[in-house]
Amino acid sequence: MLIDKESYNLTGALLAVFDNIILTALFIARLYRRPKTEYILGVLFLFSFFPALFLLIKAHLFNRPFIYYLQLILLCLFIIVEFLLDYLLKIDFRKNKIITIPYVALSYAALGGMTGAASYAGMKWLILSAVTFLSVVFLSLYVHIKTGL
Repeated sequence: MLIDKESYNLTGALLAVFDNIILTALFIARLYRRPKTEYILGVLFLFSFFPALFLLIKAHLFNRPFIYYLQLILLCLFIIVEFLLDYLLKIDFRKNKIITIPYVALSYAALGGMTGAASYAGMKWLILSAVTFLSVVFLSLYVHIKTGL
C-alpha cells in the first residue's frame, strides 16, 4: 500500500489527537459515573492500536528516527496493557499502587510521545496534540483525586 508523506504525517497527528480526545471523554464519563460510556470509549481507544501499528510498520518508508519508533511502540504497548488489564482479565488494578504507578507512567509516556509523532504534520498539530494531551493528564489526576480511581 502506497502512502504519501503528508498523509502519513497527518495519520499520526490524527491518531494522537483522537486518542487524547477519546481519553478525555473517558475520564469525564468516569467522573460522572457512566460505566457504559466509559467502556465504549475505552473500546474505541483500543481500536487505535491498528493505525498505530500501521504507522509503526510504515515508518521505515519515511526514514523516521529511533524515537519515533519508540513513541509508537509505547502506544501499542499501552493499548495492549489496557486491553489485558481492563477488558480481557478485568483486573481492578487502579487502587493497587504497585500496578497503577507503572501503568500511569506508561500511559503518559505513550500519549505524550504521540505529541512528538503529531509534530511531523506541522506546528498546529503539535500544539493541538499537546493541548489535548495536557487535558488527559489534568483530567486523569482530577478524576483520581475525586473518585480514587
